[in-house]
Amino acid sequence: MKLYFARPILAAALALPLTLNALELTPRQMGNITLSTATVAPREAAATLTVNGTLRADQQRLFSVAPVVDGLVTELKVVAQTRVRKGQVLARLRSTTLGQAQTDYLEALALNEVAQADYLRIKALSDEGVVATSRLLAAESKYKMADAVLDQRYRELTLAGMNEAQIARLAQYPDDIAGYVLLSPADGMLLEVAIETGQMLAAGERAFRIADLSEVWADVQIPVARIGDVALGSQARIRVAAYPQQRFGGHLETLAGEVEVSSQTLSGRVVIDNKQGRL
Repeated sequence: MKLYFARPILAAALALPLTLNALELTPRQMGNITLSTATVAPREAAATLTVNGTLRADQQRLFSVAPVVDGLVTELKVVAQTRVRKGQVLARLRSTTLGQAQTDYLEALALNEVAQADYLRIKALSDEGVVATSRLLAAESKYKMADAVLDQRYRELTLAGMNEAQIARLAQYPDDIAGYVLLSPADGMLLEVAIETGQMLAAGERAFRIADLSEVWADVQIPVARIGDVALGSQARIRVAAYPQQRFGGHLETLAGEVEVSSQTLSGRVVIDNKQGRL
């Protein structure tokens, strides 16, 4: 891959004494030609620097997908080197750990509903003077304890990777427990599939690696002797072997502060627009 940097430099014309022979034109000749004059002034020319570079993914746009809890892969939905969309299901898993946490939540939810109903019933009777205050306080205490347990069980599910909508669905479909999915966190290229159906995954074990390639990086080495020809923000044109007739646009985003002594170069990074996905 080659990169071409173009940075404007100032070029000025020098006035030198010249001896010219006079040329006289007749009125008829003057009428047959068009002449114009211009003032000599500084103008911009372009200095071009050509360097080789290495393409790589934007490190800020790389994503690893891993389960939050251990689980058995029951279905693999994708293959490597294909494009995926944000929110797309990559794999389905079943987890006894998650299943237990979901069961505990459903039990806490049921106990909370009973405690709440009991408290409201006794409060209504207390308002009518039918039951003693001590019984109302006991019912209220039981309801608050059930509420605290429910909150704890809810947090355990969020720590296991479930969101609010998924937890609400669990309450509506209590038979659908222990199963969960791994979703793509962004649009991009699926670089790696590290799992297979039937595999047991540990919590935090990487299952997929995804890269958003809408922008890519090119690492370049700029000779110290030519460092004056570039600056941060300098525009670059990139040519790759796969598309020899095409140029891709980019700009110099970073430039190292230290010189590599052996090569007498500075490391730079060029950001390249790749929304078309050709690189």
